[in-house]
Amino acid sequence: MQNKYEQIAKKIIIRLEFGGTYLYGEEIYSGNKKSVILCAVARKQVPAMKKVVWETDEDAFVMVSDVGEAVGGDRKSVV
Repeated sequence: MQNKYEQIAKKIIIRLEFGGTYLYGEEIYSGNKKSVILCAVARKQVPAMKKVVWETDEDAFVMVSDVGEAVGGDRKSVV
């Protein structure tokens, strides 16, 4: 299976006008290398983010977590 993180990242930048951060890791069980895209978005933008991800890779793992505040870079706060 081909990792499609770069395609997803390009769509996030172009269609949603967001940036993000690549994180690189390794699966504990299999040892497979993984690339993770970390993005902070407002709650109302989560559905659009999931749509972009899953239309590119229907097997992608998406984690959504509430964040009280995100400061730095282009984002001042996410609520």
